[in-house]
Amino acid sequence: MEDLRLRALDYLRERGGVVDGELFLLTVPPGPAVPPGPAVLPGAAVLSGAAVPALGVPVAQRSEPGSLASSSGGVPRPPEVDVVLIDETAPVGLIRENLEVNERGFDPSAGPVSYEQAAAFRPQLVGARAVTIRVAGEPVAAGMALPVWLGVAELAGITTLSTARRRGLGRLVTITLIEAAATLGADLIILSTSDADARRLYTSVGFRHVPMS
Repeated sequence: MEDLRLRALDYLRERGGVVDGELFLLTVPPGPAVPPGPAVLPGAAVLSGAAVPALGVPVAQRSEPGSLASSSGGVPRPPEVDVVLIDETAPVGLIRENLEVNERGFDPSAGPVSYEQAAAFRPQLVGARAVTIRVAGEPVAAGMALPVWLGVAELAGITTLSTARRRGLGRLVTITLIEAAATLGADLIILSTSDADARRLYTSVGFRHVPMS
C-alpha cells in the first residue's frame, strides 16, 4: 500500500491537487470502454434504464481494501435513470447541465451556469470524463474523473442535489467515473473528502483511507 500512497502523493504534487480532508485510493484493473446506450450524441453516451451497464470494472468479486468492491445487490438503475457521460467534444448544453448540477449540489443557492462559462470549461474536459445522472429527465447528480497521469486519476466534484440524496445516485456517479477512468488508462484512482457520508460511500465501493504523511 505504501507504493500506492507515494504514487498518489506524486500525482498531487505534479498536478497541483488539493486534498479536501482525507485522502482515499482505489486500485482497478484496465477496463473495457463503457458501451453506448440507445442514444448517442457527439462526445456523449446517454445510457438509459436497462441499457445502463452493471457499472464497475470487472473485478471477479474482489473486495480487499483498496480495490473495487463487488457491487452485487447493486447500484439502483430504475428505468427513469439516465447516465450521461461526456468529454470535451460534448455539446455545450450537456457541459452546462453538468456544471449546474455540480454547483447546486454543493451550494443549493448557486445561480445558473451560462453557456459562455460552460464553453470556457470545455478545455478542462480534455483527457477527462464528466458524468451527469438524470432521473425522469431531471439532472440530479454529477462528478468528474480528471485526466490520467502515470496511471493515476482523481475523482472530483461528486455530488447529488439535496432533493435526490439517499437513493444510490452518488454511488452510481462514483462507479461510473471509476470505470471511465479505467478506460482512460488509470490503475490507481484517488479522491478526497471531509464529509462523513461521503467517506462511508467511498469505502463501501472499495476506497481505502491513506495518511498524507
